[in-house]
Amino acid sequence: FLLESRFSISANYGQSLSRKSFLSAGVNYFERGNSPKRVNAFAEVIRQFTPLLRGVVGAEYGKGDGFESSFGVKVGLTMLLGRNSRASGAFESRRDLYRAAYSKGLEDRVGAFGYDASIQSSNGRSLADASLRYRGNRFDARFLVSGSGDGIGNIGDTRRAQMQVSTSLAYADGVFGVGRPINDGFAILSPHPSIKGEVIVGNRLNGGEYQAKSGLLGGAVVPNVIGYQTRELLYDIDSDETIYNTGNGTDRVRVPSRGGAKITVGDFRSVSVLGTVTAGGEPIAFASGTITSETDEGFPTGQFFTNYRGRYAMIGLAPGEEYTITLSDGRKFRVDIPEDTEGLLRMSDISIEEVRE
Repeated sequence: FLLESRFSISANYGQSLSRKSFLSAGVNYFERGNSPKRVNAFAEVIRQFTPLLRGVVGAEYGKGDGFESSFGVKVGLTMLLGRNSRASGAFESRRDLYRAAYSKGLEDRVGAFGYDASIQSSNGRSLADASLRYRGNRFDARFLVSGSGDGIGNIGDTRRAQMQVSTSLAYADGVFGVGRPINDGFAILSPHPSIKGEVIVGNRLNGGEYQAKSGLLGGAVVPNVIGYQTRELLYDIDSDETIYNTGNGTDRVRVPSRGGAKITVGDFRSVSVLGTVTAGGEPIAFASGTITSETDEGFPTGQFFTNYRGRYAMIGLAPGEEYTITLSDGRKFRVDIPEDTEGLLRMSDISIEEVRE
């Protein structure tokens, strides 16, 4: 057999020159077998001209890497153009390299698009490429096209197109889901069987944005949970017809590397109740009390309050059960939840007797 030796060493240095300028320098040495030894060194200053514009200027030295010149200079500019979008241009004399690029980053939400395009020329050889990325609920997709040739006018001499679709099959504690590619850990969220709606989960859920959604292909798969780190998930039920009680709408997970966790959103106590309580035709304002049940086994005693109009709201009640509300002055009334109740129940006004001396 053939035994080949390799050796490499590198060193880097960074130093702030001012609040907006930074110096970076480094050197790298590499050798392998009988191949020519390679040495590369550089020094550059990075300047933040404005919050949106950054520039770099520097010098470099190289030996043994096939370029005709050993010394060269390089300059570059990068400008932010909006949310996750940027344009850049660069020149490197040693490589005779000219490059311009534009990109828009892919946001971490379902339905997001990201794209980038670039064109460059080096030693008479030109290359152009562009890619489009899409983030779906169950997959990530990427479409890439490129062309190259001798000079800008012949950049289409060699052409290539490529499409990639990536997905994952996740399973945790009896729950299955198809989702985007998983790099480390993951979480699967699914609705309780009593809930007729789908779970959505994400860093923010306003404006219809979410990172994953449950459905026909299983639970909502959150693919970017880092092993052994606590991750807080924000979730809700996506339903146009019914409002469900999901508690505080958040949960924390901690999974091992390459492991997963299951979260069931909601439970059979998924009913919320709105109503008004009065006495003698007047609202009972700013009342307080407790909520108990003799039929709903295991129901924890809850707190009851009214506002200045006698309006009250109760959450976490179960269909087909009866609940007794006891006010702080001893008066009581009962709320019966019909068997077929889903989500929000609006009660008619409830009148109770005045307090008797």
